[in-house]
Amino acid sequence: MVQKIVNHALMDAGVCPQRGRVRERERSRGQILVIFALSAFVFVGMCAVVVDVAWYWANTLRVQRAADAAALAGAVLLPDKLTDAYLRAKNEATKNGYTTGGGVSVTPIQDSLAVTGGNPNQMDVTITAPVNTFFMRAFGITSINATRSSKGEYVLPVPMGSPQNYFGVGDFLLTPITTRSPTAVVSGGQWTTPANADGVVDTQYAVAVADNDAQQWNTFNLTTGSDGVAAGATIGRIEVRLRAKLTGSGNNTTNCRLLAALSWNGGASWTNATVATPALTATETLYSLPDPASDWGSHTWVQGDFTNTNFRARLTWNEANCSSSRTASVNTLEVAVAAEKDAPVYDPTAPANALTPQNFWGAIFTKGGVRQNGDYFAPATIGGSASGTYSPTTGASPTYDAHGYDYTVDFTGSSNGQVQLFDPIFCATGPNTTSGWYGAGDHWTTLGSSGNTVVAPVAVTYTLWDTKNTAYDLTDDALIATLAYDPSSKTLGDFGGTVGSPTSVQNYGDSDAIDCSTNPAHNHWVPLGPTNLGSGVYRINVETSSQAANANVGAENLFAIWVQASGGKARVYGGGRMAGYTQVGAAPQSFFLAQIDKRYAGRTLQIQLFDPGDVSGDATLQIQSPDTGAYHFVTFDWTADKGCKAGVSEPSCSGNGKTAIQTASGGKSSFDNSMIVITIQLPSTYGTVSLEPSGVPGATAADRSGWWKIYYNVTNANDTTTWQTRIVGNPVHLIVP
Repeated sequence: MVQKIVNHALMDAGVCPQRGRVRERERSRGQILVIFALSAFVFVGMCAVVVDVAWYWANTLRVQRAADAAALAGAVLLPDKLTDAYLRAKNEATKNGYTTGGGVSVTPIQDSLAVTGGNPNQMDVTITAPVNTFFMRAFGITSINATRSSKGEYVLPVPMGSPQNYFGVGDFLLTPITTRSPTAVVSGGQWTTPANADGVVDTQYAVAVADNDAQQWNTFNLTTGSDGVAAGATIGRIEVRLRAKLTGSGNNTTNCRLLAALSWNGGASWTNATVATPALTATETLYSLPDPASDWGSHTWVQGDFTNTNFRARLTWNEANCSSSRTASVNTLEVAVAAEKDAPVYDPTAPANALTPQNFWGAIFTKGGVRQNGDYFAPATIGGSASGTYSPTTGASPTYDAHGYDYTVDFTGSSNGQVQLFDPIFCATGPNTTSGWYGAGDHWTTLGSSGNTVVAPVAVTYTLWDTKNTAYDLTDDALIATLAYDPSSKTLGDFGGTVGSPTSVQNYGDSDAIDCSTNPAHNHWVPLGPTNLGSGVYRINVETSSQAANANVGAENLFAIWVQASGGKARVYGGGRMAGYTQVGAAPQSFFLAQIDKRYAGRTLQIQLFDPGDVSGDATLQIQSPDTGAYHFVTFDWTADKGCKAGVSEPSCSGNGKTAIQTASGGKSSFDNSMIVITIQLPSTYGTVSLEPSGVPGATAADRSGWWKIYYNVTNANDTTTWQTRIVGNPVHLIVP
């Protein structure tokens, strides 16, 4: 009873829990347990997802790295070795743990085969591989496929110098040397048996007896035949060549001479008759009188002066202070005329087809030359300073490369490929002081070790290699052929011109003065290697360092390269760097510099020019781009190395936002023995319209597309320059989307 009263009191006070609420709390405790159990299951599931996703992500990185490695490995064999490129890409993927099979697929493909207009030098690789799971197995998911792709590009050396199947055909100043003996004697002479002075070396002599005895000859037939003096030709040299000796008896022989004179109008007028032989001796000797046509006097010679009616040669016996009993005996007499004229260089397999000049010759200096003359790599000595004053104390050239220069021959999809070289032999046709050059233009230059000009036979070696389509790897190249001109044989050397004293050059008795004008390799095409070369990329190396004799002579050898194949493509060009010799007159001229494909849009083009501006007047250099399908001058930044001398032709040694560089002013240059680096940012739209201006030669549209030019506005130039061009960046790299 008491308990009930208490309970009722508590309930009335509201402090005692009701019986129903206690039961509800007890039920809540069971729900929490269920929720906790369910939450734990979700939490474990989330952990499983995180672990499996992290594991998947880690494996996709492995797949990506394998795809990257495969793309880079395969790209270096493109564009030609497609099968080998695919195999190398797959092998590289295998090295990284991924081989096609068991759910794994490795798919390499050349980009140009994957997409229309793609890059043939780009390898696209896609790898798909299953990634095993851990906790997801509870949900029935045992693996997830990971697919990753990569693109690797192989940037080949930039083609330079030529979009055609020939390289380095410059202005060809042909000088057929018409050498003829007289076939008639002019009556009224004072010599005995004058007809014996002919072209036959024998024991029959024309003899001058008394002092001032004179004799004339004519009918030399100098304007007849294929090598005769042509109409419109410039007469560069006239020589009277005779074999003579002193005969008779007596003393005072030091002034016993023969005097030569020429007539251009049938004997009415004569050249200066003081052109004399050295003192004759009792030994028969070959004399040549003199060399330049101007040495005969002020008369300007033309073709009509050399007809049989007009042209005469006269010899006069001069025995001043010479015993009256002395006589002169002449065995042979001939006249040699060098008639200069611009002439085409013809296709070696189609002599009727003239090759359009590219305005420069391929060039290389001897090891003994100096870098200052324009060849950046082949000479072993630096040469003079930027002031133009030669100083042999400047020492060894740090840029000397005994390897010389490489030229790329591309036979794509073709057969019966062949290579020929024009005038590969060194045959000097003029000194380094004349304004023009005969033939291809080989000439003597400054010798690095002494600062003087030394005349000696010159060695040049050409080798043809199969690159195995790995342009940057020379270790796997296979030798195809070698063409070496060895100076020890004394078959090379000097042909005309005068260097130094007259007794040291072209004296027909000097061991260093070899007349190479009749050599089959002089001004002719010469095969290099077989005529059945297969499709592929070949390399022609030209060097002048392997022969020790070249270290003691300064000379520049000029040449051209021609290639041909059956079907497909045949091209030849400089491989990233080249030396060229230009013969430019008083007019603007342009040269094909480099081929820049549209895939390089947005990239940086770098052009290096060494020692431009060795001209006798003013010269301005500009760069022309083919973008939008028409040549136009581009804006560029430039800087020169420490060899630059500001204030000579340019006020400073660098510039930004420029369109031209003054490389010479009044015959002086800021860039003597200096390298100019030109930087051009290609726009992102480069090549979207066209890269093929009208007039660019080439067998296909791909050959004609993208050719940049160097534009020279000069007053007069005979200049050697080393050119280098590249797209800035690693040649083998990944393309990031």
